[in-house]
Amino acid sequence: MKKLFKLFTIILAIVMAFSLVACDKNNGDETETENGTTIDTESGQNAIADTSATYTSISDMTTALAGSLSVEQKETALPESCPTGTKKITAGGIYKYTSEFSDTISVGADLGVVHIYLDGVNISAEDKSVISADEGTKLIITLIGENTLSNSLGSKVKDKHVISTTEDLTINGNGTLAINSTKSAIACDKVFYGLSGTIGVQAVKHAITADSVYLDGLTIDAVSVGKDIIHAESDYDAVSAAPTFKFDKGFVIIVDGTIHTTTVKGDGIQADSLVYIKDGTFDITTTPTWNDNYTATENQESGMYNRTTHEKVSKDNVKKGSTYAVLSESVKGIKVGEIDYYLETDTEQTNELTVASNDYTILIEGGEFNINTVDDAIHTNSGSALIYGGTFTISTSDDGIHADTNLKIAGNTVINILTCYEGIEAQTIDISGGETTINALDDGVNATNSNLTESQQSTVCQINISGGRLDVTVNPNGDRDGIDSNGGIKITGGTVITRGPNQQMASPIDAANSISVTGGIVVVIGCAPGYSGSFSGQRGFMMPPNKPSGGGNAGGGGNPGGGAVSEGSFTTTLTKTQSNTKGLSLGDHTVSVSGTTISYTNAYSYSGYTTVYASASATIN
Repeated sequence: MKKLFKLFTIILAIVMAFSLVACDKNNGDETETENGTTIDTESGQNAIADTSATYTSISDMTTALAGSLSVEQKETALPESCPTGTKKITAGGIYKYTSEFSDTISVGADLGVVHIYLDGVNISAEDKSVISADEGTKLIITLIGENTLSNSLGSKVKDKHVISTTEDLTINGNGTLAINSTKSAIACDKVFYGLSGTIGVQAVKHAITADSVYLDGLTIDAVSVGKDIIHAESDYDAVSAAPTFKFDKGFVIIVDGTIHTTTVKGDGIQADSLVYIKDGTFDITTTPTWNDNYTATENQESGMYNRTTHEKVSKDNVKKGSTYAVLSESVKGIKVGEIDYYLETDTEQTNELTVASNDYTILIEGGEFNINTVDDAIHTNSGSALIYGGTFTISTSDDGIHADTNLKIAGNTVINILTCYEGIEAQTIDISGGETTINALDDGVNATNSNLTESQQSTVCQINISGGRLDVTVNPNGDRDGIDSNGGIKITGGTVITRGPNQQMASPIDAANSISVTGGIVVVIGCAPGYSGSFSGQRGFMMPPNKPSGGGNAGGGGNPGGGAVSEGSFTTTLTKTQSNTKGLSLGDHTVSVSGTTISYTNAYSYSGYTTVYASASATIN
């Protein structure tokens, strides 16, 4: 929110009210229609980055990775004869295990490829990894029947991964594997390939931790996981210089797969550089660990929650010295973090550094997602979230989808954010397709960058809507905007339904620069009450009567359009239809334009106006 600027606009609105109310008072007409006019030739719009090269790079890398899979990695048929029960493997080849025993399987170094078949085994160990493979040996594990691998703390009290490899690890097969680990269930220093089979995990730390992860058919059942389900992190300790950002390290690529969670105390999916999901089923619920006695070190400190309810506290309300609840661990649904490293001169590793790049990416093209988190459901640090497909049902106490730079929604994507603090948030937001429904406690759609000043944000923040359907609900009682940009807003197509609360400091549409509406159907519901001006005969401003436009003279009527806001200027070429009785109440409503009917449901009753911008006059019911 731009509090100081909004306070100024309210003061200015009061002055305007006294000067304009004598000219024309609200005549009580239920509906008024006027032709669109251009209000301000200054667009105030900012550019949105072209991410097509990023998409091409990721797609090409994924195709190459799939093409590099060896015959051995894909092989699941058990050969007629092979060594059985070998506990210390010293030569490459195929090995079979079928019994129950308490010991380990140790695979030596520089053996090339070792392929292990687990057929109904139950293997346990104390203070050790159950299966380990040394440097220079790629390990393949094929699952047949029901298998169990577990370790426990023994006399040495050493926590160990159950499966640990220094080279690539592949799991395939038609069987299942239950893992119970004192550390992470599976740890791989290179690329982990999950090509088929089912693994059920109980682990103190991660279910799978690797430099990178590639899944195409694996099912993961996270029964009890102390940290992340999938954790992809590259090791850049003691490097001579900052690493160069690359997608080919620290990635998670899921061509197809299934993830189900019971208890997960970290992130669902976490990667250093890239998460790319093409298809699959993902039921991700994370369980928070709270510190309920955190003292804020500064005003407007982020990440604060109510100590009793654990609801998100607005930064504007955070006071230095007050006590709040904070998360002890990140518990996001899908997250791309950043590449961290230590220089070799930092022998004590006290100064962790981050690779600076805008290329960190979450790219989703398909799949079914049910994400329930306290932390952000989908989050990209320093980069983009590109949502080009998939069906999402999201419940979160924080942001539904957050990207530090670019957020794009396209294709046949269906996003239903049932509950959230803010719905979708990024420096730039580009919606060209799909159906996005948001029910937010704060702003529904927010173009912002908290690392920049307001002046800097006005030159980079942007919301573009050219297609699809966007339906935003906010509570009418509070300081929150339906659609809010710290730069510009441009609507050229699609269907937009946005709502705003019944108070002066917020609005259905709010831009620091300007709003341009030249296409689509835009339905704007609600505005701040308390001003008795009439509709403007000159302007198509989307703006409540208590907030003046930065575009200049408000016109003789004093209410330049009603129902939304622009702190800068508003431009439209469309026809405006407006009602102060219809489309505002709790329940179902329709808007019809030239034979096209759109439906929407209000979860609350709103005050003010329902304003429709479309190619022709609209009927509001």
